[in-house]
Amino acid sequence: MRRRNLSLVILFCFALLLAACDGVPLVGSPSPTSTPPGPPVIVLSAPLDGSTLPVGSEVLVRSTSIDAIGVARVELYVNGSLVATGTPPDGETVPRLNLEQPWLPDSEGEYILSVIAYRADGTASGPATVIVRVGEAEEVAGGVTGGTTGDTAGAPTGGTGPAGGNGVFAATPSTTLADDGGGQTAGPTYTYTPSVTPGGPTLTPTYTYTPSVTPGGPTLTPTFTLMPSATTGGPTLTPTYTLTNEPTLTPTSTPTTPPAAQVAPEDARFNAPLNIPLDSTASVTDFVSYPDGDTEDRIQWDITGMNPNAALSGGRARLIISASCFGTGTQHVQFSVGGQTFFCGQTIVDREVTYDNRTGQVVITAVAGEGTYVQWALTGTATRTN
Repeated sequence: MRRRNLSLVILFCFALLLAACDGVPLVGSPSPTSTPPGPPVIVLSAPLDGSTLPVGSEVLVRSTSIDAIGVARVELYVNGSLVATGTPPDGETVPRLNLEQPWLPDSEGEYILSVIAYRADGTASGPATVIVRVGEAEEVAGGVTGGTTGDTAGAPTGGTGPAGGNGVFAATPSTTLADDGGGQTAGPTYTYTPSVTPGGPTLTPTYTYTPSVTPGGPTLTPTFTLMPSATTGGPTLTPTYTLTNEPTLTPTSTPTTPPAAQVAPEDARFNAPLNIPLDSTASVTDFVSYPDGDTEDRIQWDITGMNPNAALSGGRARLIISASCFGTGTQHVQFSVGGQTFFCGQTIVDREVTYDNRTGQVVITAVAGEGTYVQWALTGTATRTN
């Protein structure tokens, strides 16, 4: 009986020991651990990589972010600069966030667009990146596939301004539930939907270039109309060009009667003599014209003050006479001296004279040229040589 009671006590103590150790793992047995989730995942679906977008038109950058813990915000970067931040409503985190973040390219060139998703603790996804080209409307010749040109006006509810600055744009939830890939409902999908402001821009922007009218020639007024049409993956921009040829401006002029040609008045054909004092200079001038008026003048020259004795001082002198002309048709005026013919601008006499041969004659004639009217001048110099 004593042995039986001892056995019961031992079994009772062993049961208490097992109860005390319940839930404590055995030494050397592995402890269960949980695998931490990876970073958020983000996909940029529009615009497409390599697409061409028109300058000055709003682009909607579409992305989808997924995270098991929850997406807190999505940031849009253009060429490394933050231009927009999107968040779920009320500052909550969601397992899946669809966003359309607006961006306004204001100049031509190549741009790198990147979107990054963040958890509330700052854990970031890898960037989803595309490279797009921005050009003028006429450069988008073949259509822009993969572009996401915005077609509404006004900032979304909760937004702080249009794309291009560091605005924060809140999203509004849709009624669609997203599948996380394993047959489980991951939660609602949030899509950014901007509101439409009455009186805002339409889907068909029109660009009209009207140059000023230039007198004396035609003015071409090209009109460029940009017609975006929806395609899978984004709108296709199909530019149409209308060229309007404005009437040719023909300048009018009132013909004026040209003034009548000047005519030299008729005279006695023997003009004032050219008297040249010894060791001095003298000149004479008159007009000739052709075909009408005085076509011929005659001039006699004489050197005054010479010594009749050629052997004495002042008995010999060098005579130089030159001809000058001014007016219309000077090339048609001739100077005749001693059987030789000279023209305007030439020296017509250059010789040594004495008292006995100190005189002579020049005939000035306008021989051709319609409207010839010339003022001629003879300048003579007599310098003693003894």
